[in-house]
Amino acid sequence: MGHRTEIRGFASRTPLPPRRDGRCSQGSGSRSSAPLPPLPPRGTRPAAMAIACNLCGRGRMKGHKISHSNIKTRKISRPNLQRVRANVKGRITHLRVCTRCIRSGRVQKAP
Repeated sequence: MGHRTEIRGFASRTPLPPRRDGRCSQGSGSRSSAPLPPLPPRGTRPAAMAIACNLCGRGRMKGHKISHSNIKTRKISRPNLQRVRANVKGRITHLRVCTRCIRSGRVQKAP
């Protein structure tokens, strides 16, 4: 933060001189400039819940909900994913598939 000086009862801010290490002089300095550690290999991370269809790749859609007073709030609509036992290349596996793919016949359900 800048230095605070008192002038006629008002506190005014004077800018600090520029830093020599390349960081911003106005920040709190709590962020370290050290790089983040690399991510682990792809197969070792814990599996997160799928938010996209395994067949067509439909994922979440982002947009804004706009009120009558023109206030914009974030809106997320997710596809209707269902867990289906499907026959994939002769093997029976579970897939997370959107209902549009189920309805159009892109999934061959396992008996």
